[in-house]
Amino acid sequence: MEQWPASATIILPIATFPKEPLLDFQISIDSQPAYRLSRKDTARLKVEYMTYLADLAGLHLRGNPNLRSLLAAIFAFRPTTWDGMRKWHCFKRPLWTYLKKASPLIRDHDAYKKWKKTQKEIESTVKKHVVGTYKSAAQNPLLALPDLLTAQPLVEPGTVLEDLNELLTKAKEAIATAPEGQVARAAEKLLSTYSAYGWRWEAITVCTVPLNKPFTIRVKEKRSIDFDAPKRDDLRVLFTWPRDRLFPRARHYISFRDAASNYVHISAPDNSVRLVKLKCRAFSDTWKKLPTARMVTGSADDERKSEEYYSRYDSSESRSERIWIECRLSQTALRSALHWGIVAITISAIWLLLFLVYTKGHTLDSRDVATILLPATFAATLLLATDTTTLARRVKRVKQFLLLVALIALWGVSLTLYINGHVSVHA
Repeated sequence: MEQWPASATIILPIATFPKEPLLDFQISIDSQPAYRLSRKDTARLKVEYMTYLADLAGLHLRGNPNLRSLLAAIFAFRPTTWDGMRKWHCFKRPLWTYLKKASPLIRDHDAYKKWKKTQKEIESTVKKHVVGTYKSAAQNPLLALPDLLTAQPLVEPGTVLEDLNELLTKAKEAIATAPEGQVARAAEKLLSTYSAYGWRWEAITVCTVPLNKPFTIRVKEKRSIDFDAPKRDDLRVLFTWPRDRLFPRARHYISFRDAASNYVHISAPDNSVRLVKLKCRAFSDTWKKLPTARMVTGSADDERKSEEYYSRYDSSESRSERIWIECRLSQTALRSALHWGIVAITISAIWLLLFLVYTKGHTLDSRDVATILLPATFAATLLLATDTTTLARRVKRVKQFLLLVALIALWGVSLTLYINGHVSVHA
């Protein structure tokens, strides 16, 4: 009787994470360390998966090597250099500047204008499936042209961009023709997968796993907290930017349908920081609010909120593949009231000085000024107090800034009144 082998070497997708700095990333399979494939190898596997979906949808991708090379360059694109250059050249056509510096083969500005028109159509398609971002090469495929031309110098960028736009357009047409069919489902999967690959990396490993016993996969990672709103190229950022400074929100982008059931638990490690219970919620890939536990239809199996943690559990087949978790952060009620109270008292002291001098016509002596300036002592104490974590500093930085402004204004008004003779100092 033929026996099964004790183990097998397989290619295994492990986890997905945003294209942001990732620290201390570790994978262990069956208690043994595993190592992920390189970025370019992972991109090639993604292209093979896209080709498989295109075959199911009846689309032409397998016989187009140039388009496959462009997809590999898009999926392997690293946004770090582009992000830095965009910040430094925000008023100097940053994309054109980036392309010229990244590739000596890109010099024709008239051709660049035509590529931009094609990219606009691709961008509108991608934004229907994920939150738009300037860092995504799937949304902005021109970003991948330098890597494409390095690997394939003879490729005509305009032609291959048109091929990509045609692929996505035909996928949309397949969905519109027969929305409930297998071809439409494959086309929808192709569009959502292509769009999502611009947002995230995929950790894939080649590993040996046992076949005669269960095994556990453990993944450990550290990410920087994302405090900025994902929809950064939307006009609503004019409202969300100041709101997020006054009332900071932490966002986390996770895979939520990569197992039979998924569970996420979020808590603040600092005792001086709490979660605002009513402002913790989940969003879809396109930043639409997902049903909460209060809604019967479409809600998760379990969702719990408190000042200490937020958790969400779901096992339904219809749940989103990837979701955003947003939690508003605040100081504890006592600390917050203390900060706002000192700010209010300091501003009241400014008003009292001006009221007594210019409304009542009083000349203040040193004892009066010392009494009124008493809040400055408490304000300085709060400003000089150190924070246990950078998270606590982030949460209260607006209050500290307002307190600093109020304190400077208080001393400025006092000094001005003294110089103008409204304050007398007696020995």
